[in-house]
Amino acid sequence: MTALEPLSATHGVSREALFSAHAPYVWRVVRYLGVADREVEDVAQEVFLRAFEKLDRYDPAQSALRSWLYGFCVGVVANHRRLRRHQREVLGQDADERGSEGAPDQESLVVAKQARAQLLTALDALSEDHRTVTVLHAIEELPMPEVARLLGIPVQTAYSRYQVARTELRRALERAARPRRSS
Repeated sequence: MTALEPLSATHGVSREALFSAHAPYVWRVVRYLGVADREVEDVAQEVFLRAFEKLDRYDPAQSALRSWLYGFCVGVVANHRRLRRHQREVLGQDADERGSEGAPDQESLVVAKQARAQLLTALDALSEDHRTVTVLHAIEELPMPEVARLLGIPVQTAYSRYQVARTELRRALERAARPRRSS
């Protein structure tokens, strides 16, 4: 079977179509989960390799394709962290914004970049459990019951982690917004 060949067991989803449609999503999720810019492409590639290996087992009745891919993102990122054991760098530009169309003015770009950097730095400071729930629910907009199912935790635990994360994020962003005192 070639990489371009449709897979009948996956309801006509080919590897090429899966990659083309979901690469920006996977890159963004991997980045939000704390993978360094220089490693996003490699980790995203590993996500797709694992997904391709299991593509014949995908069941749309069980979960949406993005949710299914998110499960691979979480697992591959966790393995990546265990293997790397390095400090994560400050997160930067979203992978899916590399090819964005239109040209906003320079000031808007700078303000957006600073806000994104503050948010990603605050996300990076969260525990893995809190960050994962927050990325899935607040950024990727998955319903909390689906988040809980993906992570294998009770719905109330997911809500609890999300509330803690929101409080921690709010405090971190408030600290980042305060003017710094010079010594």
